[in-house]
Amino acid sequence: MWPSASGGDFPPSSQAVLDYILDLIEDLRLMPGEPLYETTLASELGMGRTGVRNALTFLEGTGFLESEPGKRGYRMPGLSAQDMEDVFSMRALLEGEAASAAARKATLDDVAHLRHLNEMEESFALSNLPREYRSINLEFHCSIVRIGGNSYLERVFHPVFWRSRLYIMFVGRFQPLVAPADQGITNTPLEHRRIIDAIESRDQEGAKEAALAHLRDTRAFRLSLDGDRAAKVLSGRIKAEEIK
Repeated sequence: MWPSASGGDFPPSSQAVLDYILDLIEDLRLMPGEPLYETTLASELGMGRTGVRNALTFLEGTGFLESEPGKRGYRMPGLSAQDMEDVFSMRALLEGEAASAAARKATLDDVAHLRHLNEMEESFALSNLPREYRSINLEFHCSIVRIGGNSYLERVFHPVFWRSRLYIMFVGRFQPLVAPADQGITNTPLEHRRIIDAIESRDQEGAKEAALAHLRDTRAFRLSLDGDRAAKVLSGRIKAEEIK
C-alpha cells in the first residue's frame, strides 16, 4: 500500500503497478540491485505499458528506484551502512515533527481513527497475520503525517519511510506479538498507543518524544547508529539476529 500520488490524481492503472512493485519488495521478491523491466511488469499485470511507465517514473522521481544511463530497466539503490544511517536520521526528524504537529491539530475523529488502527494492528499481530499487520502499521504512520497537515513533510515522508522499511525487513522483519501489551512486553501497538495518548492530550513534546522512542526501539535504527556493525550485517558477515 502506497498512499495515492499527486493528491489522488495518479491514474488507477499506475497506482496498481505501484502497489504491485511495493508488494514485491514487502515479500522480499525484489531486492536492492535487482532489475525491474517495464515490459516484464506489463506482461505480469496484463496491462499496457503507459501505466507501468508512469508508475516507474514516479518511483524514480521519489528516489525509491533508479535507472542508469545506457542500461535497461530500473532498480532499487543498493543498501549501505551510510544510507541506513541517513534514512533513519531523516525519519527521526520527520516523524518527530509530524507527531508534534498532529498533537496540535488532531480532531476527535482523527484520534478515534488512530485508536481504531491501533486496535486492528494488535488484533492482526496476535492472530499472526503479518501482511495485514504491516499494512495497518503503514496506515498508522501515514495517518499521523496527514493529521499533522504539512504537505511538504508528507511528500518527503513516503519515500523515506519505505526506504527505512527495506532495512527493517533486512535486519529483522516485523514480528507478530506473542503476548498482549498489558503483560509488560515492549511491542509496536503499545508504543503507538503512547503516541496517540500524547496526541489526544495535545502534548506536542510528549508526542514527539513518544514517536522518537518508538523509532529508537527498532533493531534497524539501533544498528544504523553503529556504522561498522551495520556494514558487517549488510554484507552478511554477521547475522542480523545478533543485534540487540
